[in-house]
Amino acid sequence: NTSVEYYHDVRIVNSILNTDDTIHAITGSSFDLFLFYDDLTVSEPEKTTTYKFIGWYTDDTYINQWNGGNVVPEYDVTLYAKWEVINVVETRLVNIYDNGKLISSTGHEVGEILVLPSDIKILDTTKFYTDANYSRECILPKRMPNNALEIHIRNIYTVTIIDDTCHNNTIVLSAYQGEQITLPNYESIVIDDGSMTQRETYTFVGFDSDIKEFANTDIVINAVWNHEIKYYYNVTFSKDNNIASAYKSNIEFPIDTIRVLEGSTINLSQYVPKWEYTTGKLIKVDWHYDFEGWSTKKGGDNITEITVSADMTIYANWDGVVKTGKA
Repeated sequence: NTSVEYYHDVRIVNSILNTDDTIHAITGSSFDLFLFYDDLTVSEPEKTTTYKFIGWYTDDTYINQWNGGNVVPEYDVTLYAKWEVINVVETRLVNIYDNGKLISSTGHEVGEILVLPSDIKILDTTKFYTDANYSRECILPKRMPNNALEIHIRNIYTVTIIDDTCHNNTIVLSAYQGEQITLPNYESIVIDDGSMTQRETYTFVGFDSDIKEFANTDIVINAVWNHEIKYYYNVTFSKDNNIASAYKSNIEFPIDTIRVLEGSTINLSQYVPKWEYTTGKLIKVDWHYDFEGWSTKKGGDNITEITVSADMTIYANWDGVVKTGKA
């Protein structure tokens, strides 16, 4: 025996809910269909209507009632939801905005006590305005007036500032949404114990979120620091270059070694050795050397400054001079 299964379309139209869907399924299979609805209230600018669900019909004049449940029939069918008006009251709309976005639109009967929807963030500190720029603050009426209301709510929010690098603290600022925020500007921190071994520097870069005003939500931001470690190095001044060893004692040296922080630039012109004149063994002969400058290697080119990045030695360059005829 050969069994044949047929597909059919079930169109579901619910005008009050503004839905129109079509299901294509096998005859005898089930499909999603609400067989019962609670009473439905629809708010419009000038009235609020309450509807009662009557049932499903196979024509838009609601004459032929559908009794097939949620099972696909052996033919294509369109089902129409029938609703009956059970109450109509004169209302006015209350539109509530948060951060410029419409979050609620409800109809309220004129003269009734005005109660805002419970799912909206309304606190004791909430402020109400009639405009999105928060320039016209207002007080909500006790009862619904004979006109629509446009309400912009404004709440207090927080900015939590976390600094777990240097200060190890947390700062919490709070203000109303849209108000300007002044974030702290941290000073650089230098850690140097004076032993001339190393220096740590923490330089404040900013925050991981660039905010100018309080948003309509709580925010957490973190302080960002640049951490740098520099070391101290020795710079040694050497007079041992092109001078005969017998005359090295004639040099008056300003300094032998200095301890300098990495990255520092030294002006070498402040360190100038002097030659003390000495008469040689031969009568009427005077030997001395003229200082020419410093070099990073023996006999190298003269330099006027150096930037320190490691322990280093710089060498004095000299020019030998012989004067005769001196008594």
